[in-house]
Amino acid sequence: MCKHLTNDAVGVDFLPSVVHDAKIAVVAAQPHSVDAKKTPVLFFHGATVPTSLTSACKIDGVSWFDALSENGRRVFGFDLLGYGLSDGYPRGFVEKHNSPYYYGVGNTLTQEVDSVVNYICAATDSKTVNIIAISRGAIPAGYYINEFSHKVSSFIMHAPIVRKSQSGTDLLMKYFGEKQLPNFAYFPMSIDDRYNLLRDDKPEGTTSPLERWFVENWRREYSHSVFGDYDSSDREVKTPMGFAVDLVNAWNDTYFDETLITVPSLIFRGEWDNVLTPANETQKMFDAISSKQKYYLQFSEATHSIMYEKSRFQLYQQCNNFLNHTDSRSG
Repeated sequence: MCKHLTNDAVGVDFLPSVVHDAKIAVVAAQPHSVDAKKTPVLFFHGATVPTSLTSACKIDGVSWFDALSENGRRVFGFDLLGYGLSDGYPRGFVEKHNSPYYYGVGNTLTQEVDSVVNYICAATDSKTVNIIAISRGAIPAGYYINEFSHKVSSFIMHAPIVRKSQSGTDLLMKYFGEKQLPNFAYFPMSIDDRYNLLRDDKPEGTTSPLERWFVENWRREYSHSVFGDYDSSDREVKTPMGFAVDLVNAWNDTYFDETLITVPSLIFRGEWDNVLTPANETQKMFDAISSKQKYYLQFSEATHSIMYEKSRFQLYQQCNNFLNHTDSRSG
């Protein structure tokens, strides 16, 4: 199935985009054994950072991929166009279109996602997948489930970007200095600046809960994955602007329909995550989800990036418990 291996535990295959003349990278864990009774997992990465640096990132030798695949579950992730191992948008397309609305807005991605889901179902002989969505990834995942819920067994959200009202202008002014999204295709941010946002995302006077390995190595690994060396973390990585459209839309109350989420659902939130996944709005999201099996877990002294922090093994265990429970009910 895999065209080449990135390490001894992860492989990559490439699918044609259903929209552009480009390839989508599908990343797969390579378990030592496969339990056919366990429904496969598909990870959605968040804004600006691809699969290899999020769910497949090995922190002290163990990734979220590893934790879910060690007991025979097939685990996959994919990079949206312009991220990680996937191709960027074709040059001719970028030259013709500069509006951010052309570059991976969540509600436009359902057919692209469906192609990935169909590939995984065929590769694993499964009728459905479990979806785990990180941060902004919850938005394209939610739109996908609204349309294709029959292909999804469960929905796990790690610090989802949640719906807010009349807050989009604040976001625009903070990051772009104007009240409308600028007309460009890619958002530039250096790896160092991205890391600093994660490091500083905590209450004043507290100690960062980030794992030591992450603090010491993540920027170097990110630099190597993008630039081919470990020492270019001061250089900018350009991310398709669709994520910014999604955030502005969400904070202006334009969002997928939570009431149409009927599959078993689980939301993870960090206690200190008061901007992107605030408690009140997350509770409203939880209340709106229609599933009869829904759970909302908050981690103490954790931020928007639980998967990089000292609570990550609790995160892994809770995911495994939930997925195993979902498997047992469906079986």
